[in-house]
Amino acid sequence: MAILLAVRDLVFRSRIHAAAERLGVPLRLAPRGTPLSQAARDLGGGTALVDLSEPGVLDEIRLVKQAGGVRVVGFLGHLATRPRGCPRACERQSAARARGTRAPQGLCDPARDTNRAAKSGCAYNVRPMAERQRPDGDTAVVEPKTKAEKKTRRPPLYKVLLHNDDFTTQEFVDWVLVNVFNHGPASAHRIMLHVHMHGVGVAGIYPHEIAETKAQKTMELAREAEYPLLATLEPE
Repeated sequence: MAILLAVRDLVFRSRIHAAAERLGVPLRLAPRGTPLSQAARDLGGGTALVDLSEPGVLDEIRLVKQAGGVRVVGFLGHLATRPRGCPRACERQSAARARGTRAPQGLCDPARDTNRAAKSGCAYNVRPMAERQRPDGDTAVVEPKTKAEKKTRRPPLYKVLLHNDDFTTQEFVDWVLVNVFNHGPASAHRIMLHVHMHGVGVAGIYPHEIAETKAQKTMELAREAEYPLLATLEPE
């Protein structure tokens, strides 16, 4: 069975010609400027491979289908986009080729689906955005959120509490507040007096890991100085 090749893309024309030679299939090139319907009648039967980016090609495919005897297989060249009226199968194949992957199905067959192709009025091969139906029937475009729009969740904070006792000196508590919790002398003295008068005071507020480290450091220094100073954590 002969194959009529109506393809303007030189890359695909050469590949199809090489494949036909390997398979021993007779191949006939459609004369330039000759209508597809006329070239199909001259073929007398077989298959026509058609470049769908040629102007007016869908009208010629309808004529071939009406005449019968020749099956038409259409596709797009590697530089072409889907023309107006081309079936959705062509769009999927063109998009897959642009991504460098294999299309999920074979070449589209306009001769088998000419009516749907003619009525579709397809646009160019552009990936549509997601749509959402509104309650009133209107359609809204759903735009995906970017990473910058995602809110960063703040880690939970903990208070480091210093507890009063009858043995730890005020001078040592002042020293811890300055050297461990980075308070100034005036702020450290004010917190120390609050601990002394109320029994407990807040040395600082930090994320859990930092608060735990400072509390442990405080008690280690107190044990080295032989003081029973107690530091605990409490959620903010």
